[in-house]
Amino acid sequence: MMNPIFSITVEDSDCVVVVDNCGQDIHKKLTEIAKSSGSKLRLITVEYDIRDDWPEETECYLLEGSSDEIIKELLKRYYPVLSDSDRNKIAEFSDGNARVSFALASTAKRGGELAKIQDTELFKRLFLQKNSENNELLRCAEVASLLYSFDSENHASGSEIALLAFLAQVTVLAFYQNMVELQKRGLVQQRGQWRAVLPHAIANPLAADAVDFFPRDVMVRTLVDQASDRVARSFSRRLGYLHDSKTVKEIVQQWLSPNGRLNNLSKLTDIEFQIFTNIAPVHEQSTLDAIDLGVLRGRT
Repeated sequence: MMNPIFSITVEDSDCVVVVDNCGQDIHKKLTEIAKSSGSKLRLITVEYDIRDDWPEETECYLLEGSSDEIIKELLKRYYPVLSDSDRNKIAEFSDGNARVSFALASTAKRGGELAKIQDTELFKRLFLQKNSENNELLRCAEVASLLYSFDSENHASGSEIALLAFLAQVTVLAFYQNMVELQKRGLVQQRGQWRAVLPHAIANPLAADAVDFFPRDVMVRTLVDQASDRVARSFSRRLGYLHDSKTVKEIVQQWLSPNGRLNNLSKLTDIEFQIFTNIAPVHEQSTLDAIDLGVLRGRT
């Protein structure tokens, strides 16, 4: 079967190609085609998180979450059963994510129902989505959320999914099957071999519960000390979102203390510096103290 991009190029078509969940490598290859002499191809790629490594010869635009007003207008259009109070509550909880707001709205049977319940119950509804409770599924979701993203296709001993299955106390097969179920519910997203618990309105509360469930030394040893650089970096990125967690604050404070693993900024490896950058917002005073100490050490 002919590659559709190649077919468009050969036919000298004047068109716009849109590619969702487009990684850097694919974007680069498509850009080369679009930039080739005589090409009429125009390209738009969508990536969830391109961070600071902006692609060359590309105009990049950052799309923020929807405003509360837009969310409420969408809810009014598609879920007329909801009351104004319901829409206000959902808009506040969903934090600009339309998919989360729709999932919550679909659980309401009558107007005024959602406005009366607490955020914890809203989260429970969003997670269950009219399914029965499943403790194993919840535990796997909590563990998976500890990483910003993970490789779901390598199932060998020592793989990322094997590490997560170990923490969840299930087999690799069971963990994988639970991720498939979460993906069906729209709570795990896929890009190639990578999976991630998303949106953050789901992932962060799950991760906050997970860090309180495990002994810190076990969690840090599994996801940092004995893990690959990628896993350690991914774990630190999640920690960076959990600035309201007492446990995470204590972990970061210990790492940045004078005798901690990240105390000497001038001697950090590349991966250690990336971890430092990710966790810096969690405990501002410890971060400033570590920077001050690094400056003093640089003068001696």
